[in-house]
Amino acid sequence: DRFMGSDWADTLRPGIYPSLKSLGEIFIVIEHSLRSSGFLQNRKLSVGMARPFLEAHEALEALDADSTLREARMGTYEERQKRRIRIFWSVTLMGLSGFILIAVLLDRLASLERVDLERRKAVALEARRAAAMDEAFEGMVLSDSDGTIAYANRAARRSSGLEASADTPVGRAWSVLFSRDQARRFATDILPRLEGEERWSGSAFGLRKDGHVFPLDVSVALLAGGGHIWVLRDLSRQVESERVSQRRLAAIEATGDGIGIVGPDGKLSYMNHAMLDIHGVPEDEESRWIGKPWDSLYEGKNLERLHGEVLPVLLQTGYWSGEFEMTRLDGRRLWVEMSMTRLPDGGIVQTLRDISDRKRAELEKEELQAQFHPVSYTHLTLPTNREV
Repeated sequence: DRFMGSDWADTLRPGIYPSLKSLGEIFIVIEHSLRSSGFLQNRKLSVGMARPFLEAHEALEALDADSTLREARMGTYEERQKRRIRIFWSVTLMGLSGFILIAVLLDRLASLERVDLERRKAVALEARRAAAMDEAFEGMVLSDSDGTIAYANRAARRSSGLEASADTPVGRAWSVLFSRDQARRFATDILPRLEGEERWSGSAFGLRKDGHVFPLDVSVALLAGGGHIWVLRDLSRQVESERVSQRRLAAIEATGDGIGIVGPDGKLSYMNHAMLDIHGVPEDEESRWIGKPWDSLYEGKNLERLHGEVLPVLLQTGYWSGEFEMTRLDGRRLWVEMSMTRLPDGGIVQTLRDISDRKRAELEKEELQAQFHPVSYTHLTLPTNREV
C-alpha cells in the first residue's frame, strides 16, 4: 500500500496469487513423489520441507477466499501485516525447500549413475574373464553339486571331441570326460578326499567322443557351493613327442657312428655308446664326462689341430669335415672321419666314424706298391709274328 497504493492487490491478484498457489501445489506434489519413491529417506527432513508448502497454500487460500478486495482488507493492520509476513516466509522457505529437493535429487541421480558405472565395469570384467577362460590353453570345466557340467571352455570341448553345439558337454555328467575306469576312480577315491584337501592333481585318461582314450593331466578342486572345478591338460602331443624322441634316441644309440652333442656353453650334454667306445670311455664313467668341456677328450697335437684348424672353419662356415688322427683315453691311436655342425643356439653336433681299418689297408697297399718298382721293357726285343 505504501509504495504502490491501496489498489495494488486488485492489479496483482489475477496473476500473482494464482501463480503462488499453483507453485505451492507443485512443490507439494514433488515432495510427496520423492518421499514415496525413496529419494527422501529422512522423514523429519521431508516433513520440514512440506510445512512451508502447506502454510503458503493455506495463506493463499485465505486470501483467495475473499471475493472482493474490500473483504481481503478486513481486519486490523497488524493482522494484514502478519499475513503478508507469513506469505513472504512461506514463499522463501518454499524456494529453499525446492532447492534442497533438487540438490537431493541430483545427488541421488549421481549416486545411481556411479552404481550403474560400477555395475557396467563388473559386467565388462566378467565378460573378459569368461573370454580368457574360454581361450585358455588348458581345459576348464565347472560342475555343479549334482555332478552336472555347468561350463566347459573351448579347450575342454576340443579335447573331448564335443565341440559341436549339439554335442556340448554342458548339462551332462562330468564322467563323460573320462574313461569308465577313470570316472569310477574319481567318484570313489579322489572326489571324496577333497572334503579334507584343497585340491588334487595327477594323471588320468580322458575319453573322446569317438571312443579314443588319451592321456590327461588333471587338477580338481572343491568349490564353496559343493561343485568342482576341473583343469584338464591334453598330453597327447607331449606323449607323442616323447615317443618320437625315444625312437630317435634309440636310432642314435643303434648307429655305428659316434654322436656327441655340445651345449652353447661348450660342455658335453650327450654321447652315444659309439662315441664312448671311440674315445675309450667306459659306460659307467659316462656321467663323469657329461658337463665337462668337449675338448677335454683331446690332448696334445690333437687338441692343437682342433683349435688351430677345425674350430676356425667351424665358426666361420658352421661346418667342418675331414679325417682326423686322434688318441683314445687308453693311449691307443686311431683314425676317424670327423664332421662338426654348429647349431642355431650355438651348440655343436659332432659325429665320429672309426676308419682305422680302412686307413690301415690304404697304408699296407702303399707299402706294397713301394716294394715293387715297375719293370722297364725299353731294351727288350720282342719277336715278330713269323718268328713266333
